[in-house]
Formats: sequence, structure tokens, C-alpha cells
Amino acid sequence: MAGAGALDVTMRVNGSRTASVVTGMIASGAAGRGWKKYYAWNRFRENGLSYEKAEKIKYTDKGKKPAPETYLSEDYIKKHLQSFRDNGAVKVMPNEPRGTIGGKGGTFVMSGDELADIIQYADGDVAKIESILGLEPGDLGNNPIIVTIKDTSSIRIPSGNELGAWPKYWKPGGYTSGGIKEAVIDPVSEGNYTYKHMFE
Repeated sequence: MAGAGALDVTMRVNGSRTASVVTGMIASGAAGRGWKKYYAWNRFRENGLSYEKAEKIKYTDKGKKPAPETYLSEDYIKKHLQSFRDNGAVKVMPNEPRGTIGGKGGTFVMSGDELADIIQYADGDVAKIESILGLEPGDLGNNPIIVTIKDTSSIRIPSGNELGAWPKYWKPGGYTSGGIKEAVIDPVSEGNYTYKHMFE
């Protein structure tokens, strides 16, 4: 499911309060992840983003992709970003951060409640988390770092033009290829984020 930021390393839950359902589906392994893909695609369809249009945007050259506001409704964008505002914007990294996080175009993040669901599913197995994130074994080390970003005022749906957006994996609509919700936030300077080890 490698996302736009893949090794950046990020993850992202649906805006409604369906955490218990999501947890149950994730607990079922591959079926759960398939459900998340299905959920994400249904959101796109309901918003009028056809498969053909999504593919056209995906394969538009990086730097020339349209702004999400041009093909997603205001209501869709608002609901998509609300979970980040309600539950925090977080990143998963292999090492403790130093200095500013993120470069040109910002840094990819996921919502805190979805990360909690994934950690619960993984039950201490970092390899499972790497698998869900579409990472290579060992990318996150033995005890990943969870970075929490305090200010979410610049949160937005990725356009695919960001430095951390991998053309091979990025998809329009604010979800990774595995159905994990993602967003982008402006570069975060030291002092404006906190971090801790995933497993204390």
C-alpha cells in the first residue's frame, strides 16, 4: 500500500467515527486492508471522481497535477481533513527527528486514531506495520518513532506534486493505494512537534 510518502514514512482514518469497525476489519488482516481500499474507492465514486479521471490525474507529470480543490468537493475535503484536526497529525519514522521535518511541499502525515488501530493490529510486530505501510522489512527499525505535530492549521489533501510524493504509488483523493487516509502539512520546525517510541 505504499503511500505518497512511503519512506517518509507516513500513514493516515476515515472522518466518521467508525473506529470499532475499522479495528475489526484491520484485525482480519488482508481482508481488512481490502475493505479500506473499497471504502476509499467508494468515497471517490460518491464524490464524482471516476476511475478514468483518477488515473489521468495519477499519470499527469509531477509538478503539473491539478490542485485537489479542482476535482474534489469542498464537503469531501472538509470531512477528509477533520479527523486530522480531531485526532492529531502523526508520522512514523525509524529514528528520532532532528531539526525541521519535511521539505518543499511539506510532509506527509496520517491521523492519530488510524495509527492507533494499526498498532493494535500489529500487536508489537513492526514487520506487520511495515507491511501495511508498503515498506521494506527493517525500514522502521525495531522500535519506530511516532511524531505528533502540534499545529494542523496547514493540513491539506496531497496534490501529488509534493517532493515526497512517489509517482509510482501516489493516488489522487487523499488515500494511499492501500486505503489509508493521508494528508500533507507544511514543514514542521523543531519545537512544534513531539515524539516518542512506539513501544515504551
